[in-house]
Amino acid sequence: MKLPRDNKKLDEIYKNSSESTINEFEGDYKVIMLTGSIPNFSWAGHSKRFYMKDGNKIGHNYALLFFTFGHFRVEDGVCDDFSDMKAVVLNYGKDHNIITKYILDKLRKIEEGTYLGRFYSLKSGKPVFAGYFGLIKK
Repeated sequence: MKLPRDNKKLDEIYKNSSESTINEFEGDYKVIMLTGSIPNFSWAGHSKRFYMKDGNKIGHNYALLFFTFGHFRVEDGVCDDFSDMKAVVLNYGKDHNIITKYILDKLRKIEEGTYLGRFYSLKSGKPVFAGYFGLIKK
């Protein structure tokens, strides 16, 4: 599915998406930044890797096959912007995440193996919508 690069069109897709679960996410997913201020590094292999560790689903971003950044916890959550629709949340709020510490991603399924994510920047502890990205199972 080709995703638009327009917030209003992406809002409609997000509203009509399906609930996803933490257990769906395993392995590697290509990241395509669609809107917002974060550059699209898909040309450099920007991806997210999901895995289990100590009974928890966690993950990290990577690019150029080996450069890892932005470690996250995978959590159940809601998207407050859309009447508290359930969403899978990627929580980057770890002290060792210098760049991504104040980011939250909220994911919903748009088709098998393809997810639409809203990313938020935390300002004074409150999430502020910052853009959309696509997540595609490799």
